[in-house]
Amino acid sequence: MVTVAAVEKKKLDNPPLDIHYLGDRVLRQPAKRIAKVDDKIRTTIREMLQTMYSADGIGLAAPQVGINKQLIVIDIALDQPDKPPLV
Repeated sequence: MVTVAAVEKKKLDNPPLDIHYLGDRVLRQPAKRIAKVDDKIRTTIREMLQTMYSADGIGLAAPQVGINKQLIVIDIALDQPDKPPLV
């Protein structure tokens, strides 16, 4: 599990990433393995969480936001701010 700075579980008017939907060619690209978790990956995780919360989602994979990496964020406890998401 990756530790990231807390992200508030709220909708943003302008989420940081655009979500790609079924049929988009970007979703057909193979995702690459993450060898090392660094600050860039942590920033990506925060942006993915903010985007997911803004879309009222409970899960989001990196390819869905145009990032070809094997990365997913999941939060099924949206009403419990003290429970961290899974990364």
